[in-house]
Amino acid sequence: MFLGVVTYGTLASVRLHGNAIDDMTLMLALMSVALVGVLAAFVLSILSVARRRDARSGIALAASVVLPVAATSLGIAIGIQVLQYNIGHSIEALTSSADVAGRLITRLLELFG
Repeated sequence: MFLGVVTYGTLASVRLHGNAIDDMTLMLALMSVALVGVLAAFVLSILSVARRRDARSGIALAASVVLPVAATSLGIAIGIQVLQYNIGHSIEALTSSADVAGRLITRLLELFG
């Protein structure tokens, strides 16, 4: 579950302006922690299956594979929508700034040209 939330947060933190790097750094650090946790759970479940072959160990192994994939897929599916919105909003802000700067340069050239 944590991996899905961090995946969503990483995609949602992508920006083209502002503190883009600061937000991404935190989310990528949290994603690293989540991936280490997933790997640890997977290794422990493999060890459990190797030690004793019962249904609980098999279910734990299946869950350690299926649940992170499901959580990550959900985080990606929802995070992509937020990513598209953020990038669109950033492009609108940057183009409006460019329009204002273009008009200002044109006006200055008219005045001093």
